[in-house]
Amino acid sequence: MQATPAITQTQAPEPTDTGRSTPSETSSDLHIIHVEYNPAGLENPDPEAEIQKEHVVIENRGAVDQDMSGWTLNNNRLDIYQFPANFILRSRAIVQIWTKNGVDSSVILYWESEEELWENETGVVFLRDHEETLVDTFSW
Repeated sequence: MQATPAITQTQAPEPTDTGRSTPSETSSDLHIIHVEYNPAGLENPDPEAEIQKEHVVIENRGAVDQDMSGWTLNNNRLDIYQFPANFILRSRAIVQIWTKNGVDSSVILYWESEEELWENETGVVFLRDHEETLVDTFSW
């Protein structure tokens, strides 16, 4: 199993895809800034490799910390990830949500999925708050 790269809450990854974030009409400082949806590439699909590298990155661009307890991420198929209780995304920080299994930290969370979650050619990720209000979407 590959080790997950260490990321502090002040580092932001360089986008490597052509996706775009679409904030909802509700004002929020949280944005999906990157989705690694096809890490193995279409020329040599390997579901196990994709699961190990698939992840979503969310950034808090605000001046205050955000309690994300009960917030959710979901895909087109309505697979749902719920953020853990008492999860705080610090101001000006990022969090990665990996498809694979692992041990959560303050900057890396794990969906614990055994299957790929993100479509390789087109897809969308939805971020909703604890009241199920749409906060942001990211599509490719």
